[in-house]
Amino acid sequence: MRQFIRKFLGFVVIGLLASCKFTPFVKYYFPQRETGFPRFNERAELAGSVNEYRTNYDITTYDLTIGLFPEKKEIVGTMVITFQAVEENPTILLDLFRRLKVRSVSANYSIDEWQTKRNQLFVSFSEPLHVGMEYTLTIAYAGSPPEILDEGPIMWKEDSNGTTWVSSQLQGYGAYYVFPAKDLLYDEPNETFIRVEVPKALRVVANGQLVDLTESGNRHTFHYHVSNPINVYNISFNAADYVQIDLPYTDVSGEHRNIEVHALREDRDEAENFYQQTTMHMEKLEELYGLFPWWTNDGCRIVQTAHELSAMEHQSAIAMGQDLTNDYMPPDTLHINTTLVHELAHEWWGNSITAYDYCDAW
Repeated sequence: MRQFIRKFLGFVVIGLLASCKFTPFVKYYFPQRETGFPRFNERAELAGSVNEYRTNYDITTYDLTIGLFPEKKEIVGTMVITFQAVEENPTILLDLFRRLKVRSVSANYSIDEWQTKRNQLFVSFSEPLHVGMEYTLTIAYAGSPPEILDEGPIMWKEDSNGTTWVSSQLQGYGAYYVFPAKDLLYDEPNETFIRVEVPKALRVVANGQLVDLTESGNRHTFHYHVSNPINVYNISFNAADYVQIDLPYTDVSGEHRNIEVHALREDRDEAENFYQQTTMHMEKLEELYGLFPWWTNDGCRIVQTAHELSAMEHQSAIAMGQDLTNDYMPPDTLHINTTLVHELAHEWWGNSITAYDYCDAW
């Protein structure tokens, strides 16, 4: 009962924290008597609407560099956003959690001013934007994202050996709890760079492909590149004492592929046995839906994460949580994990084919 109450209260907290996205839907059940429509306050309008400060630009690239400091549960980040002007309006609106303090904002175009208001960051340029031109905006920030029931946005934990284990999960909370972004579903970047700096004892797994590893003192930085468009809440990173398990697979077109499993070193044997079912699931899903969407450039990997009771379809880097047991075990047939099937299916439905707006989730 205690666990149920704890989880219930947690969902209430999540709802309050994400109210800018969820409150407008709830309000439809309690509309104004005179109009039949909900009343939106300024905060909800700014955070949840496709307004004049969002329609004037289109994201083309997110380039995130983020340092993880587990001992303080803090992050230090720099986000470089490349966008194309769609309208001349010189003011753009980004989302960023108010406890992540902006240190500086710069651009390749003269900035008149920038200011934060609650969970929004406004950047005003000195001159109107030139339609069709690309601009680069660099935002340096730092702080501590909130911890909500140990399930996100960032989970700071340890494995049984006392080694740091960090996972991110942004769906339901918002990407803006970890980095500045246009936190609406319709505007996916053409490509994304994710650079994560951690202590040398840790290995980082993120979306896309690992393209480089650099070292500086007792820390190192893993450089990942996502070549395909990606939903902003699917951008993720994980850091732990990981080992890689390779699962050879031949796709429906006859191409030889490799499915990567990244498991805690202490759970390697158990994970190697548990994830043997993955190729069977992938084969069936490809027969139903066609070729796995991310084989080209980004690949397929599954990551053991710090989630206790959930998993997440992070594009090309599925988060599968701590549980390595099957939940569908009928007699005299194969035993499987239905969560694994569910998250794999999301790579087609939810990631490759994405909702345009949060309304579509309802």
